[in-house]
Amino acid sequence: MENYECEKKSQIKAVYTSELPRVSNPLSFYQRMRSQAPSLDASIQVVDPPKPLSLSLKCPLSLKRQTIPVRTVNCQHLEIFDLLTFLDTISFSDLLRKGMIRVGGDPVHPHSILHTCPICSTKAPLYIDSYLILSNPPPR
Repeated sequence: MENYECEKKSQIKAVYTSELPRVSNPLSFYQRMRSQAPSLDASIQVVDPPKPLSLSLKCPLSLKRQTIPVRTVNCQHLEIFDLLTFLDTISFSDLLRKGMIRVGGDPVHPHSILHTCPICSTKAPLYIDSYLILSNPPPR
């Protein structure tokens, strides 16, 4: 039974890696400007100058370097988590309950399954952040 579960998880990882949508958000998503305290004069707003993009590639689940950075489509935060680590944290019974593993029938499309973000608890489908994959290739 354990071999069956491992085989199914490996298949799910392969499907998610190949079929999850790859999204590159607009640069403004990554370079958000933080407002300071409001000015006494309501017509003036003091804004910090744009800072270079600084985002940790350490997965908040495994504390290791991410290989496939993901977040849900409804997440508003910049932080990402590693797809493969995230899938490892889902129990086999949860995979069955979510419909990620089906006995017979059509294959499940990963972009149609709701997942809970481990950072903000938002429930939505996942996507791969292709901007971070392109700009930060893993070390060799």
